Amino acid sequence: MTCLIDAEMKEIFGMILGKLDSLDKKVIKNSLELESMQSDMKTIIKVQRSQSQELNRKLDDISDDIKKDISLHSTAIKDVSIDVRKLEEGQISLEKDVSALIRRIG
Repeated sequence: MTCLIDAEMKEIFGMILGKLDSLDKKVIKNSLELESMQSDMKTIIKVQRSQSQELNRKLDDISDDIKKDISLHSTAIKDVSIDVRKLEEGQISLEKDVSALIRRIG
């Protein structure tokens, strides 16, 4: 009877060891997959940071270009406005001269 119990215990113990061995293999496999995923995530994070920095540099460049264009346009508008005022003043002066000439001629 003791022999039968020992045999059953050995069989059960063998089954348990087999299942533990199978679980160990799965844990090792999962650990390797997790390490691979962590490595992939680190790579993705590095690429994302790099792209974000590049995008920020490009946005800064675009912003600088827009500011320069606005400044250039503002200067051009001021210059044109001054020229238009001078033309208007010149026209008024010419109109006065023409009016004075017409009065003289009569």
